[in-house]
Amino acid sequence: MVYPQNSIKVLALTIGDINRASSRLRVFNVFNELQIYDNEKVVILSRHRSILSNRIFNFILNYFVFYLKICFYLIFQINKSSVVYVQECVLPNYLIFFLKKRSKRIIFDFSDPLDVILGKYKRKTSILSQLSISKFYKGLRLYHNVIVENPNYIKLLRKHCFNIKCISGPVSKDYFAPYRRVGKIITIGWIGSPGTFHFVEKLINKICLNITQNNLRIVLMGCNKSYRNSDPRVNIVKWSLDSESKTYKIIDIGLLWLPTQKINKYRGAGKLFMYLAANTSVLSTNFGIAKETLKNTQLQHNLLPNDYSVWINTILSKINNVSAIDKEKRIGGDLCRKHYSIQENKDFYKKVLK
Repeated sequence: MVYPQNSIKVLALTIGDINRASSRLRVFNVFNELQIYDNEKVVILSRHRSILSNRIFNFILNYFVFYLKICFYLIFQINKSSVVYVQECVLPNYLIFFLKKRSKRIIFDFSDPLDVILGKYKRKTSILSQLSISKFYKGLRLYHNVIVENPNYIKLLRKHCFNIKCISGPVSKDYFAPYRRVGKIITIGWIGSPGTFHFVEKLINKICLNITQNNLRIVLMGCNKSYRNSDPRVNIVKWSLDSESKTYKIIDIGLLWLPTQKINKYRGAGKLFMYLAANTSVLSTNFGIAKETLKNTQLQHNLLPNDYSVWINTILSKINNVSAIDKEKRIGGDLCRKHYSIQENKDFYKKVLK
């Protein structure tokens, strides 16, 4: 078969476009920063954003258009020199099979434990759940490389997929910041998406109620539209790509409260590494990927039980000890630069993408 001269080198498929608060970090940042191929040789396809009011019809339309675009590239643009990079998208196994046959290498990169999610949401129909999980594992074995973000998750998947690697983060250079000393105003912050804001909502309300210092500011980016807080120290910021990295850089203490459920033990946490990159002191639940990242470091004392009184007392202690916050900010930034930047992982990405 003769392929067109403008055949692409990388086809990247992602569930979220660049203007989404989550599920887009790796695919856009890695290709933009490493520049392994010229931009015209890299095509990133993402699912359409919502255009219909009916969620079911919108879901069907989004996937129909998405798969239609994939089929177009499969027929006309992908050849044996192409790499297909799939992030977070669960593709039908037959489509994975055809993409694998057609390309040089196909890679699956995902941060959430999709098999655990399938088991959770289909638990009432256990036969359907087991069939879905079985198909998912078969699909994993079709990929040349599988990448996950949480080291706990590798242990769970190892018996189903051997060609698997864990890369936590990695963080784009845009999120790294020069060290900034804590000023008279101490800023506590949370950045995320509406789907995870309920994790910290009660904690934020308790901070406002129990910590009365006037030198405290609270920045919330990406919370639910319906959330209201009358505390004048609280600044609610709408998430946008342009303002995200700037907001990270003004936070002194970042919050990462996580419910201790099985699904969260295996989740990724890109926000954790962006806090660290921006020289932010991070307070986190002693669980999941944060535990794996911060244990045995000089920040392990910031891993806390999910007890509101413990968090309140810890925050009060830090507010009264600015030098401790300064020290933790430096340690976090250094840790991220040494282990969790895209540049530190460039050799791996160049290997799998070439």
